[in-house]
Amino acid sequence: ATNDLTVAVSTSVSGYGFAGENTRAWKISPVTSMLIQSGQLFTRNNTLTGSIYMTMEIWTDNNGTPGVRLGGGSWRIVNSRPFAWQGANFDAPVALAGGTSYWVSWIEPGFSNLAIEPGGVTVLPRVTRSGASWVSGGAEAPKIRLFCGLLDDLYSVPNGIGCMSS
Repeated sequence: ATNDLTVAVSTSVSGYGFAGENTRAWKISPVTSMLIQSGQLFTRNNTLTGSIYMTMEIWTDNNGTPGVRLGGGSWRIVNSRPFAWQGANFDAPVALAGGTSYWVSWIEPGFSNLAIEPGGVTVLPRVTRSGASWVSGGAEAPKIRLFCGLLDDLYSVPNGIGCMSS
């Protein structure tokens, strides 16, 4: 959540994914162990129409690229709330071990404003998926948040388990 203090976000738009959805992933290494149940990213999307979904996932590290998917969730982009944090509850709680590298991926259909903060704190490395292969990229400042609890969001797909007290 390093880049979540402002609403500054890139005006760059992703290309249309002719071979399928676009996927970007950023490598993270939590300092302490934690159990993640949901995530968000900041988007300024306001031109997509219809039932357009995005997905956030957590992956293991496989020698510098995403390895095995640990969990994730999808949400519907809502044009009536651009410039907003949007995200989903994950389909399974994800245990992250402190000092271990993981990948946070964002899957989007194309023509999306990139969830990157200009001049923000960068994460290195970043990779993109091209077909079945991951391609290395430069450093970026992703606007992502991970949560130990569940989100209460009208547009998130209801995935994951409830808390003991719910």
